[in-house]
Order: sequence, then C-alpha cells, then structure tokens
Amino acid sequence: MSEVTAMLPADAMASWEESLRAAAARGDGEAPVGPEPEAFFDPFRPVAAMRSDPEDAIGLVRRGVRVAPFAETTPLLPLYAALGRELPPPLRVASEEQRYEFLLVALTFSLRLDDDESPDHAEFVVKIRDGVDGPRASRAVEVFPQRVHATYFQASAQLSVALEASMKFSVEADAATRVGVDAAAEAKVLAGPFKIDIGQTELDVSGEGDRDIGWVYRVRRALEGKNDFRSFLVLKVARETEKVRLLVNIGVRTYRRTWKTLWLREKLPILYASAALDLELPSRD
Repeated sequence: MSEVTAMLPADAMASWEESLRAAAARGDGEAPVGPEPEAFFDPFRPVAAMRSDPEDAIGLVRRGVRVAPFAETTPLLPLYAALGRELPPPLRVASEEQRYEFLLVALTFSLRLDDDESPDHAEFVVKIRDGVDGPRASRAVEVFPQRVHATYFQASAQLSVALEASMKFSVEADAATRVGVDAAAEAKVLAGPFKIDIGQTELDVSGEGDRDIGWVYRVRRALEGKNDFRSFLVLKVARETEKVRLLVNIGVRTYRRTWKTLWLREKLPILYASAALDLELPSRD
C-alpha cells in the first residue's frame, strides 16, 4: 500500500498563514464559543494540553495529511461459478456474446492521523482509464455509496454492505446486532457483507454509472480512530482490455480534537493529493 501526502501549494500556504494570523490578531478566536460538545472536549484533560494556538494549526497544515489509497479487485464471473450461482441473463449475454468481464473493486482511503486528530472533510474523485475510447471503454455499472445512501450516513452506525447476485448493493444498518439470520437473503449475497463504520456525515455523490465518480464526506462528529473511507465499484471491462487504472484525486481537511477554540477548525483549508491505482485483471489464459 503506497502513500501520498495531501498538501497546500506553497503560494496558497503563505496566503492562508497570513490570513489566519491576522484573524488571531483581531481577536477572532477570543469570542465565547459556548460549551463544547463532549466529542470535542474532555473536561478532565489538563488545560495546558488544549492546543488552540494558530501556530499549531499552521503546523498541522504544513505537515499535510498522509493518505494510503488501496484497491482490491475480485473477478465476479468466476465467483458466480465457484458459488454455484446461475448468471443473470443480462450478464450471460454481456459475457458470452459481447465479451465483457465484471470486477468488484473495493477502494479504501486510509488517513494516517495523529491520535488527537479527526477528519472534517474528505473528497475522492475516481477516474477509470484503460486507454480505450468509445462504447467498449471500462466504466462503473454500480457503485457504493450512492446518493440514495446519504441518509444512512447521517446517523452513527455500522453499515453492512453486500453485493447481491443481481449485481446490486444491499445496505443494512446495525446488521451485526440482529439475532436471527435471513437464510433467503444470505443466499442472494455474492460478495460481502462488508462492515463500514459511519457517524453523522453529510454525503454527496456524483457520476454514478460513469467513468468519473466522486464522493464528498463532511463529517459532523469526531470519531476517534475511524479514519478509513471505503467505497465499492462494479466495473464492466471489455475482455480485450489490457490495463485498467484508477486516477484518484484526494482532498482532505483534518483538525485536532484537543483544540479548545474551534474557530480554528472553520479556517483550515482542504489539502489535495493524487494517486494512480492499477487494477489486477483476470487471467486471459
């Protein structure tokens, strides 16, 4: 797993530092902030540990955020065969007559953060590129999360996400707490279920079913240790395709939970990075 570092360009960094120090000099950070939510403030923590100095925010931004993007692929047509499942007619036609393959791609973006640091904003734009133009270019035919899943992310929960034999994602909240197991539902599962921890997050999704897909997460609650953002794609790839690469643009903003004056959080910039992930394709023997 390789890492990239999300940074602010040098010219933008200088301008932002100047504006932040000017705001601190005007006393913007001296206004009463009221009682801080428990997620951000530990009343038993020594006051000296509360880092609210703008210079600390500047140091945080200068350091950047290390992000480890990772993609794992599973060819789906062999998976149907291994599970003894019959291919749905549309997939059988696409495979046998049109010579397409289908891949499940599990994407994980891990933020390498300090113990007292939490994500505030994360955005990931994934561009599917294979050197092919026209109707046989690789594209996503199914993604998770989608816009229809946005309401799930507004609560604090653990999601159970599964890819069903219909090639659609099913989603259930707090599935781990169920007493019984629906055998009929379990029999429909092709891959998964995958566990995803979420908490009070606004989600925007764009480009579903396209070659460019984007996710934006705006985190409203600090979740200690929950620094992985997981997404899933089902790709339709022409059999003659030799290489599929995901070009990823990453934007993140983090803050320290130990800051007492949260006005600093409001003034932090989004840091950007990019990465290229080559996907493992099925053997053509």
